Amino acid sequence: MDDERMNSLELAAVSNAEGALARVGKSWETDWVPIGQGFLAGRSFCMRINHTNAPRGSGYNKSYGAWLSHHPALQAVNEVVRKSLLDCMENIVEIAEWRERLSLQGAIAWNSPRDVWKNFQAHKKATPVRPDNGSQKTPRTKDDVIMEMQGKIDAYEKTSAGDVVLSKHSSARDNANVIVHSFAEPKLRELVKLILVDRDLPTETERQLREEARATARASRAQ
Repeated sequence: MDDERMNSLELAAVSNAEGALARVGKSWETDWVPIGQGFLAGRSFCMRINHTNAPRGSGYNKSYGAWLSHHPALQAVNEVVRKSLLDCMENIVEIAEWRERLSLQGAIAWNSPRDVWKNFQAHKKATPVRPDNGSQKTPRTKDDVIMEMQGKIDAYEKTSAGDVVLSKHSSARDNANVIVHSFAEPKLRELVKLILVDRDLPTETERQLREEARATARASRAQ
């Protein structure tokens, strides 16, 4: 399968996916989402060259198989994991909104496509459908979510290069993840101690911060 027929966006997505697969300790936003984009780019390409609007049919299957063989890193992803990842990518907007409401411990623990998809489905089953109240809020699109995650990927890459990138526009969880992946455990403990000592925090807030710091450190070590 000749990649020369892929457009520039598809080629970039595949390249980013292969780079993400090479990293150890993959996270959902900075690694698995780009990998998912790579699979979607391959699927889109194979659909286009077979003049079909659906990823099925003998011609598509043959092209997709050939395309995967040309990208062994992507082909090596377990088929069950690949299916869960593509299911997640099809529901990326809802999943992004669901993950934003997770505890820090849950967001760090549920990083693999299978865990994300399984727990997202459980959340949907347990959450009643809310009636439309006529809200004028503009719904987020897949492109919006991907752009937001690209910002996190850029911050991650700067952190990997040795720069600690914190932003007042990022959530507390995202900033905490940047810190956790930037310092060794002794330095993390020192930072938490300094933050709690230097701030006049209510006892309950202090307790919650300590619990989240411990959960973050445990989840980071487990990856």
